[in-house]
Amino acid sequence: MRLFNHKAFTLLEVLIAVGIFAMTVVTIMAQVQKANQISIEDEVQVQLMILAQQKMTEVEQELKRDMIRGKFPDEQSESGSFKDDFKDYKWNYQIRKVEIPVNTEKSDQESAAYSNTLKRGLQDLSDAVRELKVSVTYTNVDEDDLPKSDAQPVVVGQKTEEGDRYTLTLTTHIVNLDAKINFGI
Repeated sequence: MRLFNHKAFTLLEVLIAVGIFAMTVVTIMAQVQKANQISIEDEVQVQLMILAQQKMTEVEQELKRDMIRGKFPDEQSESGSFKDDFKDYKWNYQIRKVEIPVNTEKSDQESAAYSNTLKRGLQDLSDAVRELKVSVTYTNVDEDDLPKSDAQPVVVGQKTEEGDRYTLTLTTHIVNLDAKINFGI
């Protein structure tokens, strides 16, 4: 004869089932949160690419207009922020002269003459080329809350003490095709 004839679950069985269910829900929620974070980061990076390309095109067009008027760009930099829906995105650009290093050894007079001609030609070339670097930065905190420092630019996706900050930098070169470059040839 059986003493207990139950067709129900014991308390222990119910607790084990609830525990398994809770662990499953926590794992699923963690994965959903991680996927959501990746999606946000991807969206920010795509927006960085679009805004950086837009700013690069804008600066290039301005430089082309100046070059048509006969003005080749000097070294300069400028910064600002985007308007409307992109207030959290900041931009800056820098134009700098490209320095071409020359490593020549003067062993005799012929080499010295060749070396000087090469130096003059490379200097002319250097005077005719500018590097244009456009950077766009997104920070998910107010810029006023950030401590002021001379820190190096942050790479895409780096977490800082102030919050998440993403930076994308595009680089191109502007060449003055009307420049006279003399290699003594």
